[in-house]
Amino acid sequence: MATTDVSVPAFGDAGLSTDIPTIVAAAVMALPFASYDNPDIAAERHGKIQEVVLQALASAGVSARGFPLTLTPDLLDVLGMPNFRACPMAHAFREAGRAEIKRRSEDEQAFVLHWLTTLVLEHGADWRRVAGETMQPVIEEAKAAIAARDAERAAKDAGRPEP
Repeated sequence: MATTDVSVPAFGDAGLSTDIPTIVAAAVMALPFASYDNPDIAAERHGKIQEVVLQALASAGVSARGFPLTLTPDLLDVLGMPNFRACPMAHAFREAGRAEIKRRSEDEQAFVLHWLTTLVLEHGADWRRVAGETMQPVIEEAKAAIAARDAERAAKDAGRPEP
């Protein structure tokens, strides 16, 4: 099967698009029209679409699963985050009741790295702003949950006779 050259559409001023639907649409639109009335033509076109989409993703620097093929500075910041920076965020998510995370630093760090990597992939260089906007209410909810738990514990302790 011969390859078809596909130009990856630009994504604003940021250079090549890494938006998978945009890449797929450009790849498919670059193919000549074929009738699906004939099963052989339909099968050939399906194979061609798959080939062209994979080629377009690779030329955009994106894996077939949508993960960047190169380590960007933003991904390096996230994936290189040590557990002493990640774990407080996981604690806040857990205390706020927004996530069930085991109390092991490895699980806490994995949760945060996964969350932040997702933000990098979805928002690019704007991931920090989105993370900050997400963390503000999480922190407030965590503080409120801790205060409520402490008040409940104090009230329970106040009702107990001294030993």
